Amino acid sequence: MLSSCRNLKQFNMDVPSKLFSSIVKSTALYGAGIWGLLHAEPIEHVQQQFFKRVMKLPICTPRYFVRLETGQPHVSLEISKLGLSMLERILKSPSDSLLYDSYLALRRVSNIYPNYKHSWCFQMQNLLQSVGYQSIWNKNSANFLSICRSSVISKHRQNLRAVDLQLAKNSTTLPHYFSIISQSKSYHYLRQNLPTYLTTCIAQIRLNYSTIFNSGKWHDLSMFDERLCLLCGERESFSHIFECAQRLSLRAKILPPHLSSFDSVLSSVHSKINLLNIKQVYLFITIVLVHCKIDKTTNPTLFVIARAFIVIRT
Repeated sequence: MLSSCRNLKQFNMDVPSKLFSSIVKSTALYGAGIWGLLHAEPIEHVQQQFFKRVMKLPICTPRYFVRLETGQPHVSLEISKLGLSMLERILKSPSDSLLYDSYLALRRVSNIYPNYKHSWCFQMQNLLQSVGYQSIWNKNSANFLSICRSSVISKHRQNLRAVDLQLAKNSTTLPHYFSIISQSKSYHYLRQNLPTYLTTCIAQIRLNYSTIFNSGKWHDLSMFDERLCLLCGERESFSHIFECAQRLSLRAKILPPHLSSFDSVLSSVHSKINLLNIKQVYLFITIVLVHCKIDKTTNPTLFVIARAFIVIRT
């Protein structure tokens, strides 16, 4: 699947999302309505690893940023849907069936020994309580559950998103991100069929960690250990390559005047995407990271080669 996604010339989030749902999620969540209410956290790693690799984001990128950026639901939400479907199926089964008798026996035992770790009934009750629908558990009615099911799922989705938004708001790593969150679906650039390398560039600017994937290679810009810029001696970072005084002439040659700082570049990918501007930003990043990482003066030949590379690729 990852190989198929890497071979795509144009990126659209619908493609990896459908692949993940039809192949990975359907396998990983098989029977999860019974066993998965307690194990959403480790399964979340599966989803996160997939989308981080598809979007060329560092593996250390916080999960709540990836979910907010891509619009992917929590795995725990999907498990909760399966759990509610299982409960509805049990309640609709004949009252003299083995399934229903076992369920009633488990309810009785759970009331006497309320152990969250080992009781499916207690886990379901806790889920319904958390979204304000304890009445579903108390009434124990399939019809009532069927009526309230969509409301339960909607409320659970809102609660999970609220947690992610709060984590983003409190983030010290990307303090700017909370101010640009405006929707629950993936952001428009992920569905515009842009060239894959430009989509990756936009994602890396929005989630500007100092580990950048460019030209088939990861570049560590002081992400895991503090490094100094070889040109000016200040601390290296992704934002610094747009602000380094020694790269002023290079920025003037490549970037338009309104993209003369990292803040302006950041603003350009938080609003309506200008494809030409993003290509120029990508060209600048590529030249800095790949061609003139050490040289204090830009080699004109490398500059011409790099620009030709971008033109051909585009």
